[in-house]
Amino acid sequence: FDFADIEIVTGNSPTIHTSTISGQVKGDEILLRPKGSGSHVCTANCVNHDEYVCVKQSYFWQDQVSLDLSDDKIAASLPISLGKRGAESSMVLLDKSQVHTVLDGKAFGGFENGFAALYREVLTAKLNIANGTDPSSIDKQIGESDLLITRYSWKDWYRMSPLTQEIIFERARMIEAYNKGQLGVLSCD
Repeated sequence: FDFADIEIVTGNSPTIHTSTISGQVKGDEILLRPKGSGSHVCTANCVNHDEYVCVKQSYFWQDQVSLDLSDDKIAASLPISLGKRGAESSMVLLDKSQVHTVLDGKAFGGFENGFAALYREVLTAKLNIANGTDPSSIDKQIGESDLLITRYSWKDWYRMSPLTQEIIFERARMIEAYNKGQLGVLSCD
């Protein structure tokens, strides 16, 4: 059966219904079976949604910059480094105004400059991770992006070959997929 079709129906009924499977909620487990079958073929532990941390996109974090919250998730996450600390082209973000500048992108040539997009997505991923999301599906890409940021500046963009520019945009798109909940952790949206 196809797990992409699973829909868990909650409420007064402890039964799961979809077009391809059915099951029973029993304590903290879900017992799944093909519809019409008497035997269970899969047992899965339930996730307590209150403990699950989902990813948030860059616009969420950009909105958070301007809010004066008692639970300030951005300030609690700082400092955040983009690139290797101490390298000339790297950045260490120490306050919310610097976070806003990176998420806004205008100071780095706008988002047609691939580094502006890469900075935004790496920062967004690092904010998500600092706030509890699982980094295992994106760690490698963040590390490789930090190396690119360490080696090059956004000012180098127009001197780069089209192939190198495409690699940087592709890296930004991959990390954006993580931030949108399409790679690894689910999105809050």
